[in-house]
Amino acid sequence: MRLYGTAALALALFAQASASLTFYNSRAALGATDFIDWGQVGPDFTPMSNPYLGTTNLGTAFRLDTADDGLVATEGVSANGGFSFGDRIIVGGFTAGPMSITFAASQMAAGTQIQSNDMGDFDATLSVYNNLDQLLGSFTVSGNNAGGSANTNPFLGVKSSESDIAKMVLSTTNDGDGILINRVEAGPCGAVPEPASMATLGLGVVAVLRRRKKA
Repeated sequence: MRLYGTAALALALFAQASASLTFYNSRAALGATDFIDWGQVGPDFTPMSNPYLGTTNLGTAFRLDTADDGLVATEGVSANGGFSFGDRIIVGGFTAGPMSITFAASQMAAGTQIQSNDMGDFDATLSVYNNLDQLLGSFTVSGNNAGGSANTNPFLGVKSSESDIAKMVLSTTNDGDGILINRVEAGPCGAVPEPASMATLGLGVVAVLRRRKKA
């Protein structure tokens, strides 16, 4: 895995001039205190509504938007990629396009491992936005989907000096069959966040689930 130097920071349009972003390539280094476990969706091959509404481990509501209806799977059981064996993952649809996670309450940190659903080399990008939908920064790393459940997928994480991360957008090159992510890290670092209501996301009734083909 490589980080594309200082150009990868691409910091722009700060809501607060004092805010700064730091990139992390591991969960432990990011140190977030909350997370999204995709086991909440259901057993393997459970289709996900698009958008999908859920809550983090500590009760903050979020909205997941994908290019196409997705589903949940387990690395090494119902999927064979570059996550760790047993990881609960989501396939964000089966067509090219990014996925985004919007939080009902802005976060200090956010991150996840990511993979192209096609085999081979790919570049992965994480972009984060504030609650005014202004870009805070973008980070790009390289990866390779060689299968084998060997925990080789890159981790993209970002921490802000302010709790101003309202949305994370994930994309890859070589994504003709969609992208996959595992557990999402979120929240502050070293503190417990206030739960946020789904109503603050301005969402209506969840769409009817439609079953998609297996990953």
